[in-house]
Amino acid sequence: MKNNYESLLVQKDREIGELQAKLTSIRTIVGGVPDAAIGHSPSPVASRGADLWLRKFGNSGAGKILQLLLEHPGRKFTRQQIALAVGYSVNAGHFRNCLSQLRTAKVMVEDGREIMVNPDL
Repeated sequence: MKNNYESLLVQKDREIGELQAKLTSIRTIVGGVPDAAIGHSPSPVASRGADLWLRKFGNSGAGKILQLLLEHPGRKFTRQQIALAVGYSVNAGHFRNCLSQLRTAKVMVEDGREIMVNPDL
């Protein structure tokens, strides 16, 4: 019985390794950084504060933008990149309002024309 469990564990470890390799290649394709470079944990949302803001904004436009920013900590995006990623027009009033909500909540910071998640979050 013990050998069956051990063989199942070895099989699952192999499957996890294969899935992690696929995730790494997908992150590379979409312009992300490999797991080791960002100290990846199973959840991209590591801080309690970020989790609270995600629940507050929910599935709203601001929530979608915040989720994108949290999935790529430290990475800077242009408004155009964010709008494209969440499916809004960069010139739409709703998109500007979503950014304003995040700016007011201090969960995102702007550096010139680039936007990123607040590193203090």
